[in-house]
Parts: sequence; structure tokens; C-alpha cells
Amino acid sequence: MTETAGITEFTNTLRALAGIVGVSGDEDAVARAISALAAPYADETHTDALGNLIVRRRGPGPHVMLSARMDTAGLLVTHVDAAGFARVAPVGALPLPHALGHAFALAGGARGVLAHEGKTAPKDVTWEHCYLDFGASGRENCAAQVGDRAALAAETFVAGSRVVSPGLSGRAGCAVLLRVLAQMRPPACCDLSFVFTAQGALGARGARTASYALAPAWAVSVGVSETGDTPESAHKNEVTLGGGGALRVMDDTLITPAPLLRLLEDTARARQIPLQRAVPPRGGSDAGAVLISRSGVPAGAVDIPVRYAHTAVETADLRDFISCSDLIAALPAAFSALEAGGNAEETGGNAENDLTRRLST
Repeated sequence: MTETAGITEFTNTLRALAGIVGVSGDEDAVARAISALAAPYADETHTDALGNLIVRRRGPGPHVMLSARMDTAGLLVTHVDAAGFARVAPVGALPLPHALGHAFALAGGARGVLAHEGKTAPKDVTWEHCYLDFGASGRENCAAQVGDRAALAAETFVAGSRVVSPGLSGRAGCAVLLRVLAQMRPPACCDLSFVFTAQGALGARGARTASYALAPAWAVSVGVSETGDTPESAHKNEVTLGGGGALRVMDDTLITPAPLLRLLEDTARARQIPLQRAVPPRGGSDAGAVLISRSGVPAGAVDIPVRYAHTAVETADLRDFISCSDLIAALPAAFSALEAGGNAEETGGNAENDLTRRLST
């Protein structure tokens, strides 16, 4: 597949997913959309009690869990006053300064603007001062009710290889896993669980419960990592847009086991796939929750680099989506070869066979 075709494919997938309201705890609509896209390539699918969508591709090798968050941060309506203004609380990591003045959408399509009380100076504004204005003339005419969730509402647009969209933090990894699933030749050389997790923005809850139930031998999550390539960036790292997937070495919840780190990097090197190292200054990942599931699971994360995470204008490079999906697609063969002691087919060349010999000793 050409780079242009890959960019077009990811653009279409992101446009299909980015506009769906799926704030943590209410991911059903996102799960239905992903399930429809995954169905032609799945051996079976099911949704667990927490709302995780699990897509299986059966195979003879080790059980590998590949995960991505399908929820996004957003707002939850806590009160609607007599005038029709909806008070809200944040769900997940939603930076208040970047949310004020932006439109938010309810699942039913109604949109409101996040504003704050006029008596409060901008520098003193907290969430307690904020409300969604749906243009209602009273409580009875307000589109929202207590418990409704609202997500940032903005259009997805593409300029060259760059994509700007709300919700990339919760949908970029899903797009990568869907491409891997669609391009994988049957039968899979591993027993694969593609897990699209719920409540990821609330501490990787879905990844934790799914990994406990599935008990995989290995796990890799796909999320996003903030770049350090903007002027005077507050994120002190070397991750750049267009530099390939970002391999998490460590975050607040994860230290990637050294053998898995080597496997990921050597697999990328053997297949000439661009890959960067990332150490996010804060936050966690699905992999961190999986790592300590049951008696422990070797888990790592390969992320899409993004600018302006958790805002209405999250920015990424679609070439990084391609690099990331190429690496994830190569992992089943690498894990299968590792378990087989280097005798598995389709290991991707001598470099991966050398890797297998090193890691199995």
C-alpha cells in the first residue's frame, strides 16, 4: 500500500470516528462504529461488562493483547438551572483554559458553548464557575439533563499529511488497530485480542479489567504522546511529528520491560520502520494497567505523536499512523518467533531471528 493510500485510509477512519460523542463511561456509540468496521476481519467480537469491545483473531501462537482507548475526556452535566444553563464537571484530563469558549456536543447532536460567570476574572476561573450555554430559554427547553456527557465539537481537517481533530487521544489508536486488523492475512500466527477499551481517561480502567479476563502472554497498547517540537514547548522530550511511532520507555504507571523494549525496537529496525523513544512528563497508559494485571504481563506502548493533546485541535501526522500500524502488524510474527525459539515463519528476516535467540536465552 502506498503512503498516499495509507493517508487516505486513516483520514476516512478518523473522520468516521472523531465526531462520535464517547466520553468516558458512555462509549457505546463508538463501540458500535468500531465493531462495524472490524466485523469483516474478526473471528468473534463481544463487549464486556465495563464496555470494552474485544475483537478476536484466533491463531496457534501466544495470546497477545493489542489495545487502544476509545473514550475521550469531556464534560458531565451536574445541574441545569432555571434559566437553562448547564453546570458541568470535567471527566478525564480536559484542560480548562483550552476548553473555554469552545463548542461541546451531546450524543443527540445538540451543541453548547462552554462559558464562565462574568463576575469572575479569567485568571481565577475554575470549573465551578463554568457552564454550557445551549441557547435555551429555560430549564424545560434545555437540550441537556443531569448526567449527560458532552465532548469537544470541531471538524476534522487534513493538510498534506497532517490531521487536526478533537478526540485523537481516544481515537488515533483505534484507527491504527483497525488498519492492522484489516491488513492481517489469515490465519493469524498468534492468538490476538484487539481490545478497544472503555474509561481509559479515568485511569485505564477498561484495560485493567480486560487484561485480567484475557490473561495475555504479551500486551502492547497504542495511544498518543505529546511532542516536544513546538516553540518553547513545556514538554521536554525529543518526540516530533513525522518521526514515526513513539515507544514509551516510562510514564507515571509504566516502565517497559527491557526485553520487550528491545523486541519492539529491533522489530522496527529489521523492517526499517521509523520509531522514536518517548518519556512523557506525566500521565499513564493502558500498558501501565496491563503490566500489573494478575501476576504481571510484559506490556509496552507505541504511541502516535500529537500536539495540543485533549484540546479541540489535536494535531498529528498521518505518516506516523502508518509507521505505528506497520510496527504493530509485525509484532505477532515477532512474538510467535520468540515463543518458538526462532523457528516461526514470517519473522521478518535475520534481525528478528537474532532478536529471538537473544531474548530466549
